[in-house]
Amino acid sequence: MLRSCPVPILALVAAALVGGVLAGCPEDEFEGPVTGIYAEVDDTIASLVTVRWEQLEAATGYVQYAIDGEDPRQTPATAHEPGYPNQILLGLPYDTDVTYSLVMDTGGGSVHSEIQTIRTGEIPPGVPQPEVLVADPDAWDPSFEFLLASLDAGDVTVRFWTHIFDRQGRVVWAFPTEPIRSTLHTQPAVDGRSLLIDANSYWGLFDDGAASVINRVTLDGTVQEVIETPGLHHPFTELPDGSLAWGASDDLNETLDVLRPDGTIETLWDCADFQEDVGLSSWCSSNTLWFDEAANRFLFSFFSLETVVEIDAASGAVTRTFGKAPGSWAFDPPESSFRWQHGTVFTDEGTLLVSCRLDGETVEESETVVREYSLDPGSETLSQIWSFGVGDGIYGDMMGEAHRLPNGNTLHNTGTAVRVRETTPDGTVVWDITWDRGSFLGRTTPLEELYAFLP
Repeated sequence: MLRSCPVPILALVAAALVGGVLAGCPEDEFEGPVTGIYAEVDDTIASLVTVRWEQLEAATGYVQYAIDGEDPRQTPATAHEPGYPNQILLGLPYDTDVTYSLVMDTGGGSVHSEIQTIRTGEIPPGVPQPEVLVADPDAWDPSFEFLLASLDAGDVTVRFWTHIFDRQGRVVWAFPTEPIRSTLHTQPAVDGRSLLIDANSYWGLFDDGAASVINRVTLDGTVQEVIETPGLHHPFTELPDGSLAWGASDDLNETLDVLRPDGTIETLWDCADFQEDVGLSSWCSSNTLWFDEAANRFLFSFFSLETVVEIDAASGAVTRTFGKAPGSWAFDPPESSFRWQHGTVFTDEGTLLVSCRLDGETVEESETVVREYSLDPGSETLSQIWSFGVGDGIYGDMMGEAHRLPNGNTLHNTGTAVRVRETTPDGTVVWDITWDRGSFLGRTTPLEELYAFLP
C-alpha cells in the first residue's frame, strides 16, 4: 500500500532521514498506483537487493533506501507502465540491514509506501576486504564514492576477485574470475554501461595468452559478451569507437593488437621492430596501455625495457620514448628517472604522471612512488615537478598506477604492496586503504555512481 505525502518529492527526500532510517508519512493508507511491494536478495551477488511490485497505473517512481545512520539514497526515477517492474538497489555492503520505500508520482503529488527492511547476504568466502587506515572526508576528492579494483586473493578455486568498495572500505559488489585465469586491468567500458573484466590465461594456463578473453559484465552479474583476445597477458584498453587494444604476447616479443568493431584484428605496432630500430635486443613485456583520445595516441609502457613508447594510433609510428631505451628523452634532474614504471598517463595539464620505483639497489632504496614531469619538446627533457611517497617505506615489486583526481589530489595504487593512498598536492595523505588478504592489486578506477552499469 502507498501513503500520501502532501510535500514535493525533493522535500520528501530532504526530510527522509529520522534517526538514521527512512521516515514514513503520518497519513492513513490509501489505494495508490502500486501494490504487492516486496524485496529479495540476489542469489548470485548477495549485496544486490531487488525491489518488486505490481504497477496498477502509469507513474514515475523510484526506491528510496538507507543504511542505519547514513543519508538516504535513491534509485534513478523511472517511468513505469502497468505491469510488474523492479528496481535494483546498488552500493549496499554485504550483511547489512537496509530500509526501503517506494516513491511514486502520478502527476498529482508524490506518494510512498510503508517502510520495509531487508538484510543483504553474506560476503562470499575469499573476497578480500579492505581496511581503512586514514580517512579525511573534508580533504579527499568528492567526485567519487566507490573504487573498482581486482585483487589476487590467493584462493585455489577463485584466485582473482573484481570488487567495488566504498570510501568506508565496505565491499558492495564482488565478481569472481574463473579458476586459473588472472584479472589485472578491469575497467569501465567507454560507454559507461558495463565493466570490462579480463580473464587472461597467460598467468594461469601458461599458454602465452592463447585463451585469454575479456568479459563484458553488468552489475547484475550478466556476462553480456565474451571477447577473445589472443596473447593478452597484461594491459588492454577500449577505444571510443568500441575497438579493443591490448598487448599481445608472442613468446619473447609483443605486439599492439587492435580488435576493430568489424571483428578484424590489426597489428598496429611490433616491439621487435622497435628494438631493431633503436639498437636494443631484449624481451618485450608491457604493463600499461593508455589511450589519449584528444591526440589519438597510445602510451605503451614496458617494464622489461624500463621505457614508455608513445605510438600514433593511426599509423603505428613511434613518436617519442621516455625511459632508458636509446633515443629516449632526458630526465631533469637525472636522478628523477623512473624504474619499473606503471600506470603511465598524461594529465589534463599535459604533464606525465607515473607510478614507479626509485632507482635504488636495495628494497629500502627502491620505494614505490609517484613522479610527475613537465615536457619540454625543444630539449626533449622530462623535468620532475612533483613527487609523492619518497621516504614512506612502501615497496611494491609489481603493478601500480596514479590517478590525478578532479580536485587536484592524486590517487596512488601501489600494486603488490596492496595499498591505495589519496594525497593532496602538498603530500598530505587523506585516504589510505589496504586489504586483509591478497597480493596482486590490479587496475583501480574511481566511480562516482553505479547505476549506469545496470543493463
